[in-house]
Amino acid sequence: MDDRVRHAVTTYFEREARRLPPGVRERVLVRLEEAAARPKPARPRRREWLVAVAAILLGVSVAGALVAIGVSGTRPVPGQPAGQPVGPPPRSAPAVAYDGARGALVLFGGTSNRTVLDDTWVRDGGGWKLAHPAQSPPARQGGLAAYDEARRATVLFGGRNSAGTQLADTWTWDGRGWSQHATGAAPPVPGASSMVYDPATRTVLLYTWQAKGGGPGSSLWSWGGTVWTRLTEGTGPAISGDLLHDGQRLLLVGRSDATSATETWAWAGGAWSRLSPATALPTLGVAGTSYDRSHQRAVVLLDGAAQTETWVWDGSSWSRLHPAHEPPLSPGGWLFWDQGASGLVWYSPAQADGSTHIWRWDGRDWTLVVTERGVG
Repeated sequence: MDDRVRHAVTTYFEREARRLPPGVRERVLVRLEEAAARPKPARPRRREWLVAVAAILLGVSVAGALVAIGVSGTRPVPGQPAGQPVGPPPRSAPAVAYDGARGALVLFGGTSNRTVLDDTWVRDGGGWKLAHPAQSPPARQGGLAAYDEARRATVLFGGRNSAGTQLADTWTWDGRGWSQHATGAAPPVPGASSMVYDPATRTVLLYTWQAKGGGPGSSLWSWGGTVWTRLTEGTGPAISGDLLHDGQRLLLVGRSDATSATETWAWAGGAWSRLSPATALPTLGVAGTSYDRSHQRAVVLLDGAAQTETWVWDGSSWSRLHPAHEPPLSPGGWLFWDQGASGLVWYSPAQADGSTHIWRWDGRDWTLVVTERGVG
């Protein structure tokens, strides 16, 4: 390939691949340059241009398919089979969020072999990496995490340390390090239930619930980057539930303490209102919730009898979908929107065999993308 064609290939690729994470972009660019540098037998110039364009399209499409949460592979670890994707050590109850600005999954802490952890792992286009920040939050399990789109940072709140003490501290991760915030008033930690970013108010909202006799009932708090602000207390839902956005308003879904029925609530105009959908969610545990931006509908994964169930919200009612494949039941998992993949991703790090599963939802079916084994 002559210099003029090589320059065109490189320029075109760099322009078209700006949407890819830097790690992926650089690796594919190197491969294309290596291929372009190899001596080739003489051939008609038109065919050379067609080969160049094909290389560009192949590089961009392959790289694009490997974006999202690092499906492009991971660094080898001694003792692991060749080509076996590797993740953090097996654990339960970590805090997990998806950093949309950096296209990365962020995982902190959890418990493994009765040890409460304080490690930070990040999965981007280059696979899992153990971060080494200058300072870290104290070790914890069961912390809540949510990505703050307005401030481009992952918010970490609460959890329980190795002594079983409830924590009420707030930290943020900016992609390079952790920062602790002196927030003054903080949400009641025993009842911290769910945390999510609200695009309407450009804040992170945290819902708490304490059963009668154990606290004030439900409360809703807002994080605007510096302090927690209490929006409600003692009024509204009487359920332990999960927050999600449906594109128009904030929803809360969960099981009633009084009736055990699964309820749907909406937060709008500064007040809660209980909804009465034509079809309600069944009385099952909520595994994960998120908003599907491609298909503009809220998606809930429920713990079915033998398999998860996929339910969607159309703004007024719930309906169950019946895809050909669905993720298996697991003790814990997180459902989130992945901008790089333009779809929902289900991350489940606690399979019965000790492996981690990553599934992708395209609006019609679930696909198992990666099965990983933890290091150690």
